[in-house]
Amino acid sequence: MKISVQTLKGKKLFRFEEPAHTFPMLTDLSESINCEFLSPVIISLDIYRVNDMYRAEGRIETSVRFQCSRCLEDFIHPLHADFALNFTSQPDTDPESLIQGEYEIKAEQAGLVIFRDDEIDLTESIQDQILMALPIQPLCREDCRGLCPQCGTNLNLGGCNCEKAVFNPKFQNLAGLEINKKKNR
Repeated sequence: MKISVQTLKGKKLFRFEEPAHTFPMLTDLSESINCEFLSPVIISLDIYRVNDMYRAEGRIETSVRFQCSRCLEDFIHPLHADFALNFTSQPDTDPESLIQGEYEIKAEQAGLVIFRDDEIDLTESIQDQILMALPIQPLCREDCRGLCPQCGTNLNLGGCNCEKAVFNPKFQNLAGLEINKKKNR
């Protein structure tokens, strides 16, 4: 997913449809945890020049199968996120700083994605946007009741006959405590 800045005259719309395995970190993620990208990643973005930089505003869409972190059931999660990225060309450096291995970043370059040779490679930047859009703790639904900690029954499908603890045993000494509320005037 490379774009030549020579072709960018005014605002230009791009649309890519890439399989998830195009992005190395998504492949690693699919292999390491229980998630599967079910559809290609659709990327729509507008790129335009702003002074010496290029701004990309876009949206990513795909669908992912996760295992719910509470009830362990598989579910499909539609993934979509809007993003904005700013690209700038590789700044010139003096030969002395290259020899010493030092590089000074100017304040206006903070938060920018640097490209080289008049070509913007979107792969890593889009991959980062997908990773940031993934849920940290995937839930099949917001009110998922999870599994019974004693018998393992999925509480979304019904109750179980396990005796429920009234409160945490750490606080058992406080069970008989009575608190009198006094009104101060």
